Amino acid sequence: MTGLDRRHATSLANNTGLERLDLSHNHLNDEDAAVIAIGLKHNRKLKWLNIGNNSISDDGFVSLCCAIYSPNAQELVDCNHSCEVEWDVPTHPPINFATRLIDILSQ
Repeated sequence: MTGLDRRHATSLANNTGLERLDLSHNHLNDEDAAVIAIGLKHNRKLKWLNIGNNSISDDGFVSLCCAIYSPNAQELVDCNHSCEVEWDVPTHPPINFATRLIDILSQ
């Protein structure tokens, strides 16, 4: 773990106008992804997130997907369904969180 904690999640949560976030090349892992997910849960404006070149597995990706594209959302306006993520580029090109989540869960 890189040391992300509740303070980082709070900072992300308080930045509700955040539209782009580049976290590539930060030695992040699945635990860090869970902290980031907590922080981004209420962001309605995020359109692009780069988590490429980290040690985030499918589990960490699912954590992020569930925060940003909440399957419990009552309406599409309650989630950030249009966010694209760059993850381990070039293996994974920019994709929609919902599309990748469906792919992972159907395996």
